[in-house]
Amino acid sequence: MTTRTAVASPEPEDHQPAAVPTSHLHGLDHGPRRAGPVRRRRRRGIRPDQLKLVAEARAEGLPWPEIAARIQRAYRVTGLAAMRLAHSWSQHDAAETWNRRWPEDRRTFKNFSYWENWPNPTGFMPSLTILIRLAELYECAVADLVGDVGDWRHLDACQGIAQGAGSQPDADESPTRSDTALM
Repeated sequence: MTTRTAVASPEPEDHQPAAVPTSHLHGLDHGPRRAGPVRRRRRRGIRPDQLKLVAEARAEGLPWPEIAARIQRAYRVTGLAAMRLAHSWSQHDAAETWNRRWPEDRRTFKNFSYWENWPNPTGFMPSLTILIRLAELYECAVADLVGDVGDWRHLDACQGIAQGAGSQPDADESPTRSDTALM
């Protein structure tokens, strides 16, 4: 009779990890899923180059709206998506933060997806209440979130006239109290 000692050794190459049932997923049986080491994947919803841009901008001391403007120009996304990306949040992260702040009004990543896709046909227009909460969540103004949507000032015949006629005070002049009452 020989005595065996317990030695931690790697599993043999032919060893197959136990299958984990997945029938709980939406009531469908998707077949066995292999148990094993969890592979680390990059964060979904934000690219490494976007993370770098945000980190550099925050190191410069830029506020969220300026970072979002940079992201919007560089990646051609909506103001809503740019502000979320400025915080380095995925849509899941944004939904979790929303739900911690307003547990009575729970939202999912899909809500954020719909809002960020607006005004495209696949998106939904957020209500003013939603925009106000998003502005609070992202620490910005509502205008920072929708500044890229619906700017029709170029149709105003007087738009260029008022700017060219010197209606703005010089940078050296500051308005007096009586001037501000008229504004």
